[in-house]
Amino acid sequence: MRSGPFTTSEIKAAAVMWHRGYKLREIAESLDRTIGSVGGFVQRHRDLFPRRRTKVTTAMVAEMRRRWEDGRSITKLALDYNLNHHTVSKYITEMS
Repeated sequence: MRSGPFTTSEIKAAAVMWHRGYKLREIAESLDRTIGSVGGFVQRHRDLFPRRRTKVTTAMVAEMRRRWEDGRSITKLALDYNLNHHTVSKYITEMS
């Protein structure tokens, strides 16, 4: 894994991937960075990485619930659906 400041080319590549809808995990793998370092960079540079809102449908909630019951962690579900883990937890507990 790379560490240290992001290079100009990494920033450009990450911004392009972000705007094309890539997930943090995919961007991190492409740059050989950790998800945490990419996520932190995204949070600090919202001018380059605007927030993305995922419309959560009833079908998505049902699928998240099923996958959670099958053992998928809330953190992994959040990554899968491009949601905050608190949001996933909220939807899963509301269905209980």
